[in-house]
Order: sequence, then structure tokens, then C-alpha cells
Amino acid sequence: MAKIEMAIKDYVVSLELAKRMKKLGWGKETMWYWIRSIDNNNKEFTLYPIDADIYTWNIDLQKLIDNSDKALAVLFVHNLGNTINLPGLRRFLPDHIFVEDACESFGGTYHNTVFHAGTASLCSGMSFFGNKNVTSGEGGAFLTNDGDLYRYAQKVWGQGSSDKKFIHDILGYNYRMTNVAAAILYGQLKIATDIMEMKAAVFETYAKAFENIDTIKLQQIELGGTHSLWMYGVCIPNSASYDYAKIYFDSMGIDTRPMFYPITYHKHLKQFECETTAAEFLARTCIILPSYPELALEKKTQQYIIDTVIGYSREEGINV
Repeated sequence: MAKIEMAIKDYVVSLELAKRMKKLGWGKETMWYWIRSIDNNNKEFTLYPIDADIYTWNIDLQKLIDNSDKALAVLFVHNLGNTINLPGLRRFLPDHIFVEDACESFGGTYHNTVFHAGTASLCSGMSFFGNKNVTSGEGGAFLTNDGDLYRYAQKVWGQGSSDKKFIHDILGYNYRMTNVAAAILYGQLKIATDIMEMKAAVFETYAKAFENIDTIKLQQIELGGTHSLWMYGVCIPNSASYDYAKIYFDSMGIDTRPMFYPITYHKHLKQFECETTAAEFLARTCIILPSYPELALEKKTQQYIIDTVIGYSREEGINV
């Protein structure tokens, strides 16, 4: 597990700190990303995006392994909380640096053990935004097992301060979590077990309802990982588009959200020439359903959502 953690005011900050690892001398020039929204303002890295896996909705691990000679570092996203088994993957990529976007992964583990998602890499970022399993309203955590990286990150996190108060020896930022946010998170962590039990009940109810519906495909759990139960999604292959689905579900009073869009959907990232076939398919067909903990206590509401999803999946006239 991660030996060092740092509370921060925004999970995006944790990924920014991770990108700064070159300052410590790693000097890696390439990174892999799953097809998802990323920041291309950092010119220190050459980015090689990899398409998604249509079954796990994560990075396509086989394509990553097949092209691993092009990259020295890999950024993994545990999409919707589907934890990639990084300790197992290490056997195939023993010399690569791993960095994790674990913002959706609170509660997920590797190898079905106590080792938490976000702890099997050089460093990772975790989110405590308002829609996560536990929240501080806004905020996150930076995790690492590397003492040198932690000391550098702490300096950037704390306004670039030196050992002498009010003397700054590098350009830093105020990335510190506020006391109010930390107090909210403390309260959430005290009831985290109850939250996760309710989330598990929500996911189990969805899974049992959809498992034998031939017009619905479910996210496959990564081999050797456990799902953090952040959000539950369904794939409806005959859906014309998410925009069409949203109109339908809005009319039925059900709030949904889309899958993360392919990298080519973002204007500032259109210069990437990469395969997005699976990512395009998932963006068109996936619908993320209400997954809040209290839904476990709202049996009629969840059943209504289930019935509506099944009805939509079988609706005539929406086939592509």
C-alpha cells in the first residue's frame, strides 16, 4: 500500500504533481493514455493514446503490451472504478513507470486483497469530489511510495516553501486542502463502510436485473481486480447515440451521464492520429445510471430505472 499520502484541494492537482516527476530525474519522454480527456499543455511528454477495451471499458491492455516498446511510462485510468490489476500487469511491463488516475477508485483493490487501487504505481491521484464514494466537497489525495517524489510534491503543494519560513526556493502553488474540506472528508471516512455496503447493494441489484437481458451488455470486471463501485453503467449496442438516450431518459425523469468521450472529440486534442474505434462505440452506446448509496434504500426507484433501461434497450426504431 502507499506509504505516503497528501491531501490536496483538487484531484487534478494530483495528476499535475505526477507529471512533474521529470524534475526528479526520471526523464521519461513518453506516456500512454486511455482515450479520455487529458491535458496536452504539458510539452514534456510525447503522448501515445491507446484505444479502449469494449469489454472492460478501460485501456486495451493487449494493445498496450503489443506496443509497449514505444513508451517508458503508462498512465492508467480505472474507469468508473474498474480496477486494473497493475501488480499482475507488472510481469509484462517490468521496466515501465506506472502512474494511476485513481480518482474513481476509492474502495477498489488489486488481487482481491487489501491493497488499494492507487498504491501499485510510482504515484497516483484520487478524487474526493462531490460525486465520489467519499467526498470532501472538492479535493483529492496524492499517493506515492517514493520519498524523493513525496518531498518534491510537498514543496510544490506548499507554495514552494523552503525549510526557512517565507523563503521560497521553487515556484509552488497553494494545493493544500482546506480545514473545512478535511473535516467533511473525516466525517465521510467514519461512515465509509456503510456507504460502500449500500453501493454494493445498488450494484448487485442492477447486475442481477440486467445479466440475462440480451439487448444490454455490462462492464466486465478486470481479471484480478475488484470494482470500487463508483458508478454503474450499461452498454446498449443498438442505441443510436447517447444524446438520443439522454432525451429519452430525461423524459422519463431519470438522470444519466455519458461515457467519457474519445480524445478526438476535444478541440485542443484533435491533432492526435490514433485508433478510437472502441472509444467511439462506448461513447455512443454506454449510459451511466444513478448509483448513489441511498438508492439501495429506494427499491421502487431503482426498479423503475431498471424497467426503463430494459424498455429502452428493446425499443423499436432506435437501431443504427
